[in-house]
Amino acid sequence: LFKAALGVLPVVFSTLLSVAILRVQQACEDDASPDRTELVVLCLGMVATATAKTRLYYQFQVDVPLAGVRFHLRHVLQRRLLNLHAEATRFGMDRKREHKKAAARLTGGACAQLQDMIVFHAVNHVWGFVFE
Repeated sequence: LFKAALGVLPVVFSTLLSVAILRVQQACEDDASPDRTELVVLCLGMVATATAKTRLYYQFQVDVPLAGVRFHLRHVLQRRLLNLHAEATRFGMDRKREHKKAAARLTGGACAQLQDMIVFHAVNHVWGFVFE
């Protein structure tokens, strides 16, 4: 239920936002002022949707086992992997000073792809085994 709601709420928010933008654009093209009541209702809907999404995300972190650990581990890994400066050779990692500027850095997408595997194994096989 949490995952479904957390997947639907951003879509609802972006739909409400695009409808509000559309209403303002249509009013500007017709040289008229937009209907303020409709805009207020759309804005209140966006606030309610964002509040519900934030609350559900918090509840998801509390109720789903090991979700907080996964989130924290992903956050720490993302920061570490994006700041990694080294050149891989067949003998190991070379962390010389000149590699700070010349070495290829991991992109955000590559970090996320790498994290999926690392976090799954670390949380489910190590952390979950020890603490559950």
